Amino acid sequence: MPISSSPSTVSPGAIARALWPVAVAALVGAIALMVGVRSRPAAIVRSVENGGDWYARAPGWYTTRGLYPTEHAPDGAPFAWAGGRVRLQIAQLDRRAPRELRLRVRSGRDEQAPAAAIRVAVDGVEGRPATVASPWQEIAIALPAARGHGATITLDAQATFVPGPQDSRALAFMVDRVTLDPGGERLTPSADTLIAVAAFAGGVALAAACCLLPAWIACVAGMAAGVAVTVLLLFDAAFLGAYASRLTPLTIGVVAAAAVASLAASSASAEMRSGWRAAACIAIAVTAIKLAVFLHPDSPIGDGMFHVHRAQAVRAGQYLLTSVTPRPFYEFPYPIGLYLAAQPFWDGFPDRVMLLRGITFVADAVVALALFAAVAVRWGVATGIAATALAVAVPVITQSISTANLTNVFGQSCFSLAIAWIGWHLSRRHAFAGAAGSMVLLSAAYLSHFSTAVIGIPAAAAIAIVVAFARDRDEARQWRWIAAAVAAAVVLSYAIYYSQFHQVYTRTWSRVGQEGAGTSFVATLAEHSESKAVTLSRFLLANYGWGALLLAAIGMATAVGRGWRDGWPLVLTAVGVVCGGFVLLGAFTPIEMRANLAVHPVIVCFAALGCTSLWATHRLVPRAFVALAVATTVWLGAAALRAVLVSG
Repeated sequence: MPISSSPSTVSPGAIARALWPVAVAALVGAIALMVGVRSRPAAIVRSVENGGDWYARAPGWYTTRGLYPTEHAPDGAPFAWAGGRVRLQIAQLDRRAPRELRLRVRSGRDEQAPAAAIRVAVDGVEGRPATVASPWQEIAIALPAARGHGATITLDAQATFVPGPQDSRALAFMVDRVTLDPGGERLTPSADTLIAVAAFAGGVALAAACCLLPAWIACVAGMAAGVAVTVLLLFDAAFLGAYASRLTPLTIGVVAAAAVASLAASSASAEMRSGWRAAACIAIAVTAIKLAVFLHPDSPIGDGMFHVHRAQAVRAGQYLLTSVTPRPFYEFPYPIGLYLAAQPFWDGFPDRVMLLRGITFVADAVVALALFAAVAVRWGVATGIAATALAVAVPVITQSISTANLTNVFGQSCFSLAIAWIGWHLSRRHAFAGAAGSMVLLSAAYLSHFSTAVIGIPAAAAIAIVVAFARDRDEARQWRWIAAAVAAAVVLSYAIYYSQFHQVYTRTWSRVGQEGAGTSFVATLAEHSESKAVTLSRFLLANYGWGALLLAAIGMATAVGRGWRDGWPLVLTAVGVVCGGFVLLGAFTPIEMRANLAVHPVIVCFAALGCTSLWATHRLVPRAFVALAVATTVWLGAAALRAVLVSG
C-alpha cells in the first residue's frame, strides 16, 4: 500500500487538501445513519432482561429511574419491580408526530386485590391515569407531537407494598417489556445524533490525514468508521438515547492522538516516518471503534465494578489486595498497577468502569505501535505495519476486556512493551537506556497482575539467556543489561509488593499439593469426550483464529530460514516457549496462568512476517492465502466486538 511522501510536518495546506475526504466521510456517516433508521422496523421493543447481575446491560434507547434490578420468574421470564415513582427518558426521540409508549405490566398482587392506580405524566403534563391488575396487560401512554426531541415519562403509583421482613423494598408493579410505537410517521435521528456520527467519521478521516496518509485512504477509513458507529447506534435503537453524546469526547481524542503521533513521527528516520504514521493511524482508528463498542449502553459491566471497587480501595490507601482464581479458587496476590495508573484521572471520569477499560485499550494501542517499531527495524516497515494491524485485530484482547480481565490485559501490555523495548535496543549501543526502560516496564508488568509476573519472570530470564547466543556479537553482549534489568525488576517487585504475602503463598501451595490435575481449568472445560489437546486448540483458535496462527507458523519458519540466531527471533521464541510451557502446565495441573494472552506479541510478530514473506513471492496462491487469512482474522475481531453486545 503506498504511503504519502509528504513533508514530515503537517502544514496548513496539507490539512486544507484533506478537507474533502473529511467532508465525504462525515456525509457518508450521516447518510448511513439516516438510511438505517428509516429502514429499520417501525416498533421498537425492549425486554427488561439485562443479562443478569454480571452483564448488567442497560437499554440503548431509554434510561430509567425507579426500576429495581431484573429478576426472573420460575419459568425463566424476566421482569423488574417498579418502585413508587418511575421515570423513563428517551433523550433523542423525534417528536414531529404523535408516538405511543406501551409497557407490559402487572400488579404483582393477588387476583382478589384491587388494581394498582398509576398517575402518568409526559414532559411534566399529567395525562390519563392507568390501572394495573394482577394479569399481564399493556398500558398505552400517548406521546403527543411537540417541538424538538426527547420525552420524559413519569409513572407515580398511588400505593406500594413491602414484601416482608427479608425484603424492605416499596414495590408498586412489575414490568417485563417496553415498546415504542412511532405511529404513522417513521422516526428520524436527531440533529445532535447526526452531527455526532458525522463528527466521528470525519474525525477518523482527519486523523488519517494528520498521519499524512493518501486522501483516498483517509476517506475510506472515515467512511468505515461512520458505518461502524452507525451499526452501534442502530443496535437496540441507541440513536434514540444518550449514546451519541458519548462519541464526542472520543472523536476529540482520536484527532488529538493522531496529531501527537504524527508530530512524534517527525523525529523518526525518513524510512520509518511514513510507516510509523500509518501504524499509528491503524492503532488509533481501531482502538476508537473498540472504545465506541464498550461505550454502548448494552456493553456488559461484567467484573468491571469489581475493578472499580478495587481502585477505590487503593485510592483510600489500601494497597495489599488478594483475589481467588476460578475453580478451584486459589488465593493469590492482586497487584495494583492498573489502579495506580487510573488515579490521576479518577475525578475527571464519572464512568469509572470505562476509565479502567479506556486505559487498558490505550495501553494495548501503544503495544501495537511498539511492536511496529521493534519489527520494522528488523523485518522492514511493511512487516511492522502488518504487526500493528494484526495486534489490534486478533480477538484475544477484546475477549479479555469483555470478561473484565482488565488488570491481566494491562499487565500483559506492560510486558509486551518491555519485549518491544528490548528488541528495539538489541541493535543499539545504549545499554543504560535499554536496561532502565526494561526495568521500569518489567516492574510495571509484574506489579499489575500476578499471572503476568509468574509468566513474565521466566520469560524475561529466557530472553536474557537466548540473546547471549545471538549470532551477532554486538547483540550477544546485550544479555548483560537484559539480565540486570530482569533481576532489578524482580527484586523491586518483590520488595515493594510480593514480600507482603508469604502466608498467602503457604496456604495456596499446600492446596495445590493436595489437589490433582482433574481440577485444572482446561480439565474442567474438557470434561466431556473432548481431549485436552483439542481443548487447548480451541483456546488458541478462539483467541487468534486459524489465519493468524498459520501465518505465525509460516513467519517462524521464515525467521529460522533467514537465521535462527538473530536476536529478535530469539527473543520471540524464548517468550513463546515459556508461554507454551505454562499452557501445558495449565492442561495437566491445577495451575492456570492465561498464557494464551501472554503469547500475543509472539503470534502477532511472527504472523506479520508470514504475511509479508508470502506476499513478496508475487504469486497468486500465496497472496490469496494471505488475503484470506487476514480477512478471517479481521472478521473474528469484528465478531468478538459484536459478541460484547449480544453474548449472554
